[in-house]
Amino acid sequence: AVEKEVGRYGFRIGSLGFLIKLGTGSEVMQVPTIWTLPGAPPWLLGLINLRGILVPVYELRQVLGLARREAGEKPQVMVFDQGDKAVGIMIDDFPKPLAGLSPLPNLPQLPSVLNGHVRTGYIKDGMIWLEFDHASFFEEIVRAGT
Repeated sequence: AVEKEVGRYGFRIGSLGFLIKLGTGSEVMQVPTIWTLPGAPPWLLGLINLRGILVPVYELRQVLGLARREAGEKPQVMVFDQGDKAVGIMIDDFPKPLAGLSPLPNLPQLPSVLNGHVRTGYIKDGMIWLEFDHASFFEEIVRAGT
């Protein structure tokens, strides 16, 4: 059975594909100036100023234990949500629309930091796309990182 969902977008971080949660506002931009925070964990790159709001930007490759970005790769920043809930992450390419996702009967082995934040997965053209709850994930890593 193929889901007839439209309007789903996915983005890549390393070998992992993530779906943007339905109803979540997001925007993508070239990497702006990021102000580093002294003493911050290495996966918290710092803050960006997005229309007057300070937004934290995370490098999930480090959090997830994935390989570092190759020199020459042009990552982008994707910001989820708005206002004081806004959070940015480095992504590998522009999010792309995904239709015809087939549900996976079981999730593959994932980095343990994703436990509880990925409920289901889908497959399309051999790539696995994970249903990612970014809000609960960031609440947890912020708590764990302080």
